[in-house]
Amino acid sequence: MKMAKVKKYSTKKTDFSTPIVSEPSAAYGYSNTNEYVLLKVIRDGISYEEFDRVKDNSGLSLTEWANFLNLSERTLLRYAKNDENLDKGTSERVIEIALLQERAVEVFGTIAVFHDWINAPLRALGNAKPKDFLDSSIGIQILMNILGRIEHGIPS
Repeated sequence: MKMAKVKKYSTKKTDFSTPIVSEPSAAYGYSNTNEYVLLKVIRDGISYEEFDRVKDNSGLSLTEWANFLNLSERTLLRYAKNDENLDKGTSERVIEIALLQERAVEVFGTIAVFHDWINAPLRALGNAKPKDFLDSSIGIQILMNILGRIEHGIPS
């Protein structure tokens, strides 16, 4: 019987040498969902309740989310009040960020380490914080690439 390899990571600020574990509170299931199903979810719009779940797990404020989504806080709260689904563009950005969170939990092992990482300046980003890149799809892709490098032990 083969033993599974345990990946180890380390940085200056946080020790990632613990085995990777799944943390259910951060798992939305988007990463395990068929792309066509995700496309339908985006086109239909996600509920405010689903957005709120992603927001709460992110450790980021409603003000920060409003900035990432290019909306006012008031508009976001109106979605909640009217029990409406978010529009297509907003839903897509929320799901992209949720996928990033799921990927980070795979790499780091816990949502708490994701919270530390998203708020810490990274040399690979010119000492900018990863959360400053959540306002565009390209920015989110840059963060996904950095997570891939961290996973493979490439300094980032």
